[in-house]
Amino acid sequence: MSGGWPNRPVPASWKNDPEHRTRVQHLLYAAELAELEKEPGSSKLTSTEKLTLVQARRGQSWFREQVVKLWSCCSVTECADLKFLRASHIRPWNRSNNDERLDPYNGFLLSPNLDVAFDAGLITFEDDGEIQISNLLEPRDRKLLGIHSKLRLRRVHERHLPYLRYHRSEVFQKKPGRKKKV
Repeated sequence: MSGGWPNRPVPASWKNDPEHRTRVQHLLYAAELAELEKEPGSSKLTSTEKLTLVQARRGQSWFREQVVKLWSCCSVTECADLKFLRASHIRPWNRSNNDERLDPYNGFLLSPNLDVAFDAGLITFEDDGEIQISNLLEPRDRKLLGIHSKLRLRRVHERHLPYLRYHRSEVFQKKPGRKKKV
């Protein structure tokens, strides 16, 4: 702060105090940190790792809430019982920046079988919502999981498109040289 307020001290609250910030964060997240302490293996985590884990969990919870608001039921099957549905990132969480991790348009609400297949890159979706099934997913397993070529996203918003393109090019798996079996 130069020039504008001569002879004025910088307020203490404006100073970068990492220790104070950490104490405040521990107070804000006290309940979640206490729950984390009960989990196996938590004693091996540093204080910073615990705080980071709690913050990530809060972000994931917020992401799920936003994806539920956007879709209200499964993005493909229309199953509406939220106990069975997962908020799935299109561009995987570990390959996303902070904005992408929380963007509800980087997500679908999927039934568990579709969620696992999508995360594993065994299914993906075209820009118009049409499902693409990897030739790595065996026909018997496809049938048992109820995954077939008539499945499609109920709608696709233009904000989904960059994430879908990423998923198709970087996550979706297929054996080279073989046509997809439908």
